[in-house]
Amino acid sequence: MSLIKAMSTVAGLTGLSRIAGFVRDILTASILGAGPIADAFFVALKLPNFFRRVTAEGAFSVAFVPLYSESIEKEGQETADRFASNAFIFMTLILSVFTVLGIIFMPYIIMAIAPGFSGNYNICDVPPCEFIHDPRFDKAVEFSRITFSYLLLMSLTALLGGVLNAKDRFAPFAFAPVLFNLCLIVALLCADYFPNAGYALSYGILISGFLQLFFLMYCAYRTGFRLLLKRPKFSPKIKRVFVLMGPGVIGAGVMHINLFADLILASFLKGGAISYLYYADRVYQLPLALIGIAIGIALLPSISSKIKSDSLEEIHHSIEQTLLYSLLFAIPASVGIYSLSDQIISVLFERGEFDERSSLLTAKALKYYSLGLIAF
Repeated sequence: MSLIKAMSTVAGLTGLSRIAGFVRDILTASILGAGPIADAFFVALKLPNFFRRVTAEGAFSVAFVPLYSESIEKEGQETADRFASNAFIFMTLILSVFTVLGIIFMPYIIMAIAPGFSGNYNICDVPPCEFIHDPRFDKAVEFSRITFSYLLLMSLTALLGGVLNAKDRFAPFAFAPVLFNLCLIVALLCADYFPNAGYALSYGILISGFLQLFFLMYCAYRTGFRLLLKRPKFSPKIKRVFVLMGPGVIGAGVMHINLFADLILASFLKGGAISYLYYADRVYQLPLALIGIAIGIALLPSISSKIKSDSLEEIHHSIEQTLLYSLLFAIPASVGIYSLSDQIISVLFERGEFDERSSLLTAKALKYYSLGLIAF
């Protein structure tokens, strides 16, 4: 598959996912708004996504896809599938333990990533003031315990997505987030059957993890991949994956730790601050996904195969192409979002529980996010 076609496939399906995501966010803003329950839910949403992006879709995919591609070329499909199956089982065992521990010690995790939730807060602006327990903490713990298993499910989904991408099958993994958004839309429509919309969304995330995993399993099976459930072996290839993951974890971790920095700071502010950042980030992520992420996903297998054949001139050409395409789209996107941030947020979210004040504060955050789009 050519680089342009691969980019178009990923970008097109990512765009479909983002459209479904905007429908989800419009419903979320209308039903959940930008208050304490929303803040607690967005912490529960960000936590498993952080580990998934850093380890599974980030460092693991970057380490696994080139090795899997190399194994197909040099050793054949059967040997490559044994390697992928071994990695699948290793990931299942390691992340199952990590998930259980995370659920058990969730109160301490929430204290670390949203320390402002764990204290008392002031309900007035001038003395004398009354201090009461912040309800965001308890809800964040409850929601996070429901959503944390999503880390395991999506990590396994990312592995299967790597298998498909190495075979130039980009569509299934790019389509998987559509299932995530559809599950959350259904959850919001059924919110009346739960204590609040935060619980509905949390269970929607968990269910979406199972659906995405089963979907990728089916698609991988259709391409001829066979998952072999055997006792895992710490083979040289598995060891190499972990070695290669080291720089990837550091690289991806630094970028995503920035997202936790704003979460930590915003947790000390009045209820709604975390929600404003979330809604602004959702708009900002649209051009980022269509441009940067689509190009990166499409470029990785292409570069990996060319490295094996020492085609340095072709590698340079591919990278130059992607830089040019990035700039052609990112510059007007950045300018447009900055100029129209107030109108974008108002049209998308200002209804129901999401009032005019929420719209203005979210638009301010979006303006500053847009300034970093080109560099990102």
